[in-house]
Amino acid sequence: PDDIKGAGWKTYNILHYLNYPVIAPDFEGDIKTSVDNATFAMTECSNALAKSSGSIALVGKSICMRLLIHIIGDIHQPLHTAALFSKKFPDGDMGGNKFEIIYPRLKSIKNLHSFWDDLADRAYSNIKVP
Repeated sequence: PDDIKGAGWKTYNILHYLNYPVIAPDFEGDIKTSVDNATFAMTECSNALAKSSGSIALVGKSICMRLLIHIIGDIHQPLHTAALFSKKFPDGDMGGNKFEIIYPRLKSIKNLHSFWDDLADRAYSNIKVP
């Protein structure tokens, strides 16, 4: 499912995370989160897998199974599950995407989330995608 991002598809982006609020002591305000998230996607995919039938439904089941496996993997990554709400991030840090860092070894890494993803990519770069 992440491969479709390269093709310009953004439809499923919001379904990859939860943004469970982590609230800093200096935070003041209201927390806004979306119900269109990984929990919603897992429920919808599970329902589609259980209920759909027929040859056309096989395509839908295939997509749902791929999404379900991918999203279950994503929510086991801390930055796909939580968002920091603080004075600096009153609307949340978007799972570390707004949390800027400087990583001298790789200039393309600009935030905590990309740093985390890069670590995973490097650790498992020898695994081939089917």
